[in-house]
Amino acid sequence: MSLCWRIDLFGGPRIISPSGESVTHFKTQKSAAMLAYLALTLPRSHPREVLAERFWPDKDPAHGRNSLSAALSSLRPVLGSALVSDKFRVGLDPNCVTCDVAEFEVKLAAGDVIGAAKLSGAEFLPGFYDDWILMERERLQARFEACSERAMERTVGKAGRLYGFSLIESAFIGREAEHEQVLQHLWSGKRLLTLKGMGGVGKTRLAHEVARHCRESFPGGVFWIGLEDQHSGDALLRRVAAALHLPLQPNMPLSEQFGRVLTPRGRTLLILDNTEQIPDAPVAIRSLLASASECVCVVTSRKKLGLRSELTLELSPLSLPAAEQLFRERAVASQLGALFPTESSGAVTELCRRLDGLPLALELAAARIATLTPQQMLDRFEERFRLLQSQTVDLPERHRTLRATIDWSFEVLRREEQQLLTQLSVFAGPFSTDDAEAVCGGMEVLEGLLVLRESSLLSSAQREDQREARFVLLESLRVYATERLAEQPELQVSTQTRHARHFLTLAEVQLAQFNTPTEAQALRRLDLLAANLREALEVAPPELAPRLALALARPLQRRGFFTEAIAPLERGLAAHRLPELVWERAGLHFDLGTYDDATRLAEEARQLYLAIGEVVGEARSENLLGQIVYKEKRWSAARALLQQASERLAPTEATLEQAIAKNNLALVELEDPDGDSERAIVLLTEALTVHRTLGDLRGVAATVTNLGNLTFAREAWETTRQHFTESLDVERTLGNVFGIARALNNLGETVQQQGESEQALRYYVAAHQLFVELRHEYAAYTESLIDALVRETVVVEERVAELRRELVGKSAEEIAQEVWP
Repeated sequence: MSLCWRIDLFGGPRIISPSGESVTHFKTQKSAAMLAYLALTLPRSHPREVLAERFWPDKDPAHGRNSLSAALSSLRPVLGSALVSDKFRVGLDPNCVTCDVAEFEVKLAAGDVIGAAKLSGAEFLPGFYDDWILMERERLQARFEACSERAMERTVGKAGRLYGFSLIESAFIGREAEHEQVLQHLWSGKRLLTLKGMGGVGKTRLAHEVARHCRESFPGGVFWIGLEDQHSGDALLRRVAAALHLPLQPNMPLSEQFGRVLTPRGRTLLILDNTEQIPDAPVAIRSLLASASECVCVVTSRKKLGLRSELTLELSPLSLPAAEQLFRERAVASQLGALFPTESSGAVTELCRRLDGLPLALELAAARIATLTPQQMLDRFEERFRLLQSQTVDLPERHRTLRATIDWSFEVLRREEQQLLTQLSVFAGPFSTDDAEAVCGGMEVLEGLLVLRESSLLSSAQREDQREARFVLLESLRVYATERLAEQPELQVSTQTRHARHFLTLAEVQLAQFNTPTEAQALRRLDLLAANLREALEVAPPELAPRLALALARPLQRRGFFTEAIAPLERGLAAHRLPELVWERAGLHFDLGTYDDATRLAEEARQLYLAIGEVVGEARSENLLGQIVYKEKRWSAARALLQQASERLAPTEATLEQAIAKNNLALVELEDPDGDSERAIVLLTEALTVHRTLGDLRGVAATVTNLGNLTFAREAWETTRQHFTESLDVERTLGNVFGIARALNNLGETVQQQGESEQALRYYVAAHQLFVELRHEYAAYTESLIDALVRETVVVEERVAELRRELVGKSAEEIAQEVWP
């Protein structure tokens, strides 16, 4: 029989069936771990009692064998005959099952390090912490590193490894002297070297070449760290930490943590690319170097850092011979070199001279060789440069040549292509062909996009998970195009308005999916629209601003980012005080615990809804007012407001709002010392039925949370655990960070009552980290639970710190997965 089942343990466990179907979810983590063990130990089989003892050591033999049988039963529907077992032994059929770890070992044995690296691109069994798994993870990593070192020694001797570098296949031209100078400084022990120069002068390319040739001197490795999207010193240090895979400790300054990691590695080189937009970069880099004595930094920037220890190398434009060589090489590399014959040599020389020897300008010119000869470029070039010089005399020197390069690239376009480029500046980030056609109407947009892409004025931004082509304007080109668009005020306003309407339409389609089974997908799509919605809100006409504000604020609120949702709502309210906006803003005050402001705005929303005769809106406002007084423990007032809202909704078809009102009424009955808990159960059951019928996952999460609170009060721990577990599962599906944190906290309190102190601590630490990130008041409450657990049990503070280190830098979804039992 041929091998037909595959089990991947790197990034797994994952079962790939003969038909190509992938299975990654297992009934329990124990069954997944046991499957991994059977795959790892192929072709051996194992006695049942050995497996029971290994995976269920805390159970007596009989119960252990029962658990083993249950685990096998959950795997058999997936694996079929590939899972071989009898009364005595269990294993996988080696004739029809293979494992990626075995393939990994074979490739390493054959010296195929690259092949092994492709197989082990993800961690071995991530999220599993059994002792045997940790030992195997370390063994595989050590084996791979040893083989990698041997392979490296065969090629470049005792070279350090390069991390984060992109492949650059183009020839390195015209910087040989500077390259040698930088190497000499690094070899002499300099620890801070800045490559300074104007945009497009070749700082990044030189840094790449330096790293490739000096890695022998850095046994700790050479790390490439791009900073073009960072704007603070703290963000700079966090990007460095991410590149080093440094597990951050929240209570220790970032800079102090680098020494602990970098010093044992030996001399380590960090290439910090693009720091000019970070005002406090000098402070951050100085602290980094002070804390890590073995660290060396090469910085690329348009300005010096201004540190005493800094050695600056300023890059000038290329010499004329080097500029000509670069231009010809780039044109030939694009397989278009035949378009300029030998007799055009004089034109090439003149073109390179007029481009000031700037590498970026030369490469842009070479990209146009498909449609223009060097002489044709010159024919269009001289007048434009003269006009540009007269118009940009007040610009900083470092901008003049780059602006001239971009201006020249702009002027060789046809008028229709120029207009398209300026209109594309309204997009914040990547955009699709459909987006461009919707916003930049009145021309052949598709053809224009192709021209701009071929002219290197547009870059491709397509990801593997996207089916449609996507483009992006580099930031310097976008700034330039924005200024050009501003020269045509009518076109600017019409384009910005179409942009706002287009993305608002896309967003409102997704907003309509809220409280439906597809809300989670809608939230993910809204994440992709957010940057353009923010851009649109900045310049939107007053009639669109309120809707744009809601489109931005609602997803943030539903993800638990209450503070971040404030700004767009305030901007929308400044344009128009719509009752829906006022109600949303009141809800944010409620979420953040500022109840006086919440009351004031909820009452305003109620009056606004009353004025326009919108019964459901009026009831929603009363519902919110009831929630506020509930938080203030004014039970009678809360019950009256919520009952009033419920009665107002009764004759309407607003079943969702009716269910929400019942949910909140149940909370009052639960918390009020004189409340009726049996009525609470009835209300919650009715509400849950509605939410499940509607497919409203958010309502399901809220209701089962309240059911959990009720059963918690009755000390029905296992039922409570089931409710809170379902709530966590739903909140993870929705990506609701606040909901995830709340569910984790609730689970912690529940399992603590069941005597599971370690698991309770894991839940508390995870919840606390998320509440801190959200800047929510519940962080203090969760911290108090952690402190109490440390005082009252065998849990020690070192364990708390260890758990916090494990979770640093992880997303809410990753944190929830990390602490899952």
